[in-house]
Formats: sequence, C-alpha cells, structure tokens
Amino acid sequence: RDSLFMWLLHTETYTLHYFSSPEAAPPYAILSHCWDHNEITFADMRRPELIELKRGWRKIRGACEVAQQQHGLDWLWDDTCCIDKSNSVELSEAINSMFDLYRSAQLCLAYLGDVPGGEEAAAEGSFFRRSRWFRRGWTLQELIASDASIVFLSSDWVQIGTTEEEGLAKVVEEITGIDHQLLMTPLEEYRIVEVRARSIAERMSWAAGRETTRPEDR
Repeated sequence: RDSLFMWLLHTETYTLHYFSSPEAAPPYAILSHCWDHNEITFADMRRPELIELKRGWRKIRGACEVAQQQHGLDWLWDDTCCIDKSNSVELSEAINSMFDLYRSAQLCLAYLGDVPGGEEAAAEGSFFRRSRWFRRGWTLQELIASDASIVFLSSDWVQIGTTEEEGLAKVVEEITGIDHQLLMTPLEEYRIVEVRARSIAERMSWAAGRETTRPEDR
C-alpha cells in the first residue's frame, strides 16, 4: 500500500520526512514503548522550539541516538510523532498497517521505561519481569511482528539484551508464554509463518492478561 510508509524521523536532524511508497522508504528502526504523559506528537514536531520542554522529548532523542550511534540507522518510526492523528484517514491506515510497519523495520527498539539499568533481567521478581511493556496490548504484536532482532533497553537507554540471545529469549517466554525459538529467529517471513502455524488457542493465550486503553484495541 502506497501509504504504508508515510513519515520517518531523521535520527540526527530530528526532522520528519514523507515517503510515498514502501520502495522509497530507507532502512529504519522502530520504537516500541508504553505511552506516558507528555509524549511528543506529530503536531509538536512542527514546533521545534517547544518539543524540548516536554518529557517525551527525552524518549525520542534517546531512541534516535541508539538507532544512529549504535546501529547506524538514519531513520526512526515512532507511533507518537510519526502519525498525523488529526488526519483520520492516515490514522486509520497507520493502525491497520502497524503489523507490517514492524515487520519491515531493520531493528525494533523496545524501551522499558520502568526497568533500571544494571539489574539481572532473569532474576526472580526483577523489574524486567514486571515491566508494564509485557502487559500492554499493542506491544504483543510488536514483539512477534518484527523480522529483525528486538533490542530491549532500560530506562537509561542501556541495552538489556536482544531476542537473539537464548537466555533472554527464554526469560521473555516465561513472561509471555511465547516460544523463545519463535522469538530468536529473525529470518524474513519465518516468524509470521510460525505464528500462523500455532493454534488459535495458543495465540489467544499470548494476549491473556494484556491491557489496552480502548476495548476496540484489544
């Protein structure tokens, strides 16, 4: 769909750019996170003199720095500021295309704002195991959709680990019930085939206990 990739954020200039088709879109990272108060919106990005005053700016800047400096990616997609929510057509298209947006990303950055850096993620009762990210509805599809590796980041942007690491993937399986082998294999097309091969009951179990703000999102 031509409108699948509409806006990407440049990770150095912090400017939004429109891309008219999937073929025109450059390699990009995608940010998965739980929304908090004062997130940066599409409209905010049109007023650069104000965005640094909002708490959400630290999240945008942190994600851009990790994507660019650690992974060499010049572009980022974030659902807070890369969708013009005043445009109902664009908003609907973005929601319907979310799975594809995550599948097409070169890298998925999972920011866990309630997990401090330096802890042992596998430890019983760890902040990682109790993170809100694992209970939100939207982050479920973000976890299983990405063909790329998912990089988990703590509140201070320290890398906790990735889904390519068997140890961490097994911890995520314990938290979510999703087979760690499915999470560890980032080959294109493989994961979606594996997901579809699982029973409806198993897939629905992954959603058990997850929360959404709106009933229709669930």
